[in-house]
Amino acid sequence: MRVLLLTEEYGSGHTQVALAIAGVWEQVDPGGTCLVAHVSQHVYPQLTKVLVKGYLNQLRWWPESYRAIYQWTYRIPLVLRSSHRLVGAMYRGALQRYVDQVKPDIILGTHPFCLGLVSALRQTGGWTGILGAVVTDFSPHPYWILPEVDRYFVPLEVTAKVLADRGVDRSRIAVTGMPVRPFFWKTEDRERLRARYGIGDEPLILVAAGALGLGPLDRIVESLDRSDVPWRLVVVTGHNAQMYQKLLQWRARARHPAMVLGFVHNMHEWMEMADVIVTKPGGVTVAEAIMKGLPAVLTAPLPGQEEDNAELLVRLGLARYSVPSAVGEVAADLVRREDLRLAMRERMRRMCPGDGARRIAEELVSERR
Repeated sequence: MRVLLLTEEYGSGHTQVALAIAGVWEQVDPGGTCLVAHVSQHVYPQLTKVLVKGYLNQLRWWPESYRAIYQWTYRIPLVLRSSHRLVGAMYRGALQRYVDQVKPDIILGTHPFCLGLVSALRQTGGWTGILGAVVTDFSPHPYWILPEVDRYFVPLEVTAKVLADRGVDRSRIAVTGMPVRPFFWKTEDRERLRARYGIGDEPLILVAAGALGLGPLDRIVESLDRSDVPWRLVVVTGHNAQMYQKLLQWRARARHPAMVLGFVHNMHEWMEMADVIVTKPGGVTVAEAIMKGLPAVLTAPLPGQEEDNAELLVRLGLARYSVPSAVGEVAADLVRREDLRLAMRERMRRMCPGDGARRIAEELVSERR
């Protein structure tokens, strides 16, 4: 069986999900092949890079405009259908050539943009395999919903209900959990890791803002540093070099011991060592924390999908929420109250399936047999 995982760099989470599925595919389907491809590398790369850069700049500099578009497309289905048709018309020819070259039996999309492109091929008969959506948000926007999608793989039962309430046949939805890399749902030796990185018994607060390092990290750490709780801070700025330099200067005058890191490849280790994570509510980062049983304080969501994620996760009791200026107080409450942390971990264990990548692969392989 040949599988094509289409993704795009609208943040790194979509790519990490695709890589997690690809990492287990050959174990589930010996002799099968699974290819991960970024649309921008194979289909009109310059145009796609412009679209992605425009999206990220809009989030960074004009977030209110993005929020308005996001909410507008919620209310007016015609806008959604028109945007899908426009994108499909722009990309159809180039994508057809690439799909003809790969000849996949299954295409999985980890972003609605990718699903829209493949849907255009389905409409014209250009490809007739199975199309699956790997939903990377806990509360998905209607942009994920397309009649050409055969299967939806979602992180939570409530996510399935959201799609079903919007007209998706429940038999097309599988609750698999979010596909994250295996070391996020496997337990590591916390004490050994802390000894390796020179961290003692004090509470450890991990502050993250995704691979791009978006958000007011400076205000968040100032709030944490005002607390009287004797904790240690580890701040991960991702690829945001400007914020990294700014926080290095802050560290020199911080009241609490602090580490400032750029982009890291061992986030699973930091999550294992941490007592609480403070992060914007990107779907994949939060899913990784949930798999680690790590209580989260969500703050500074990007407009649109991250705001919806935060609202749902807090309502389910899987996370807490705070504005950046009050993060220290909310994190302190979690650190001081073990009962709150234990209750959150129990809800995570009960509501959130692990090993989502393998579950997706097994679902698809069993169907093809």
